[in-house]
Amino acid sequence: MYPELLELDIKTIIEPNLEVMNNIMAPKTVKAIVCRVPLLLGTPLPTWYDFLSTYGLSQTDIADMINNHPRIVISGTIYHFGQVVLRLKEQGYTDNEIIHVLLPSHPERFLV
Repeated sequence: MYPELLELDIKTIIEPNLEVMNNIMAPKTVKAIVCRVPLLLGTPLPTWYDFLSTYGLSQTDIADMINNHPRIVISGTIYHFGQVVLRLKEQGYTDNEIIHVLLPSHPERFLV
């Protein structure tokens, strides 16, 4: 069903992604999201986690974003996400509004 996942290196790609998810989500949630969105195993979750936590998101916020809007980390880029955030901040939105209002209601704005 996802042949591209068969080519991923377990030690360098899959395990670090599972580690990030296991650090910020309950085991049942990790299992559910990996079953629902297996392509998350092939994304650079550690890089996304570092970027988002540096931006100021809590572990709960990051877990919610990955769980509720996985396409952002699967199809989006950190560069584009950052550019969208900068534009929104220039328009007067606060970090709290961006993360807790705009992201949940308009996740497509954060995709390439």
